[in-house]
Amino acid sequence: MKESIIIRKLGPISNLEIPEIKQLTVLIGKSSTGKSAVMKTIAMMRYIFKRENIKSYLKNSNIKKSPIRTSIKNISKLGSLLTSNTEIIYKVTIESTEYTLTCKNLKIEVSPKAISKKDLTFIKGSYISESRSFIPSMIEKIVSNRNVKLGFYEDETLKDFDESTNVEIRKIGFMNMDVKVKKSPSKGKQFFIENKDQSFDLKDSSSGIRNVVPVEAITEYFASKDFSFKEAFNRSVLQYLLDSENLEFFQPVKSVNDLRKVIQIHIEEPEISLDPISQTGIIRDLVSTTFNKHCADRMFSTILTTHSPYILNYLNVLIERYNKNPNDEIGLDPDKIAAYRIEDGTATNIVTKDEELDNRIVIDTAWFSDSMEKIYSEYEDLVTNQINQ
Repeated sequence: MKESIIIRKLGPISNLEIPEIKQLTVLIGKSSTGKSAVMKTIAMMRYIFKRENIKSYLKNSNIKKSPIRTSIKNISKLGSLLTSNTEIIYKVTIESTEYTLTCKNLKIEVSPKAISKKDLTFIKGSYISESRSFIPSMIEKIVSNRNVKLGFYEDETLKDFDESTNVEIRKIGFMNMDVKVKKSPSKGKQFFIENKDQSFDLKDSSSGIRNVVPVEAITEYFASKDFSFKEAFNRSVLQYLLDSENLEFFQPVKSVNDLRKVIQIHIEEPEISLDPISQTGIIRDLVSTTFNKHCADRMFSTILTTHSPYILNYLNVLIERYNKNPNDEIGLDPDKIAAYRIEDGTATNIVTKDEELDNRIVIDTAWFSDSMEKIYSEYEDLVTNQINQ
């Protein structure tokens, strides 16, 4: 399954193309250049393609009236960034068939009109917001007031975190910590961090831990057998058929086990509130989980935005580990990573070949080096001027 996207006239994005969204796609760039807008647009188009799959599945399963309606006004969470001038072209290729979803004049067109039986795919998407540290303090408030609304992306993060912690213990790899989950009728879920002989409420932990826990818990959950596609299917498709009294007409074209299965995770700035070594730790865990440790019945695609030179440079370390040993559990296959700098409304590919290293594939991190050189140059000028005075 291959994906690509073109985005024109969406907020700060003038004309941007990502020719291939890979198993790991990284977006870097200055603040306010549109990194999150690009990732949210991809997440939106993926969600529409997911709905098209459900619609085609039901149609092929003798359900004539589908509940799925593709209205960009109801689906879009891009707010005022999405206008009648915006054009989005999202393509998915499955084996030899190309599916194109086009957003133009605030309308969605899908070509071909239906997903073929052989290409039907069960997709689970997750969006981990940069506001994720709020989760521990909001859990109890939401238990006491179910009408609390946090915003679409925050609600998505909260929902997935709630699902991912339906276990007694969730391990946080690189920090050597466990998150212990306790349930109470009055307070709902409570989360405690356990590290050696220490135990403390997640709400009282550092901002770094509060940001790390949702990222690690959610990705580990969707990679593991704890997440069941069959249960997710029952919650969505079968529940609709039951509620609409269509279950008796349902003749499944394929069983859930025979569907192609894809997990799509979108993470805003995994480095938030982490020191440099911890930043390398979280990216190491993410690569290990989403590339090498996930269940064999599913494919993984992860997109993340970052401002971190440590994450980008450490990805080169993981690529080299793969070059040395393709079976390394934290090695990163260079053919499965894409990285782009979002700048001036466009995207520049920063995955290149290093001639000094036998044309090995590397991520060009010079953009971060240029920033450091500017800072150091300013410092040198100040020191030189002081000495000359």
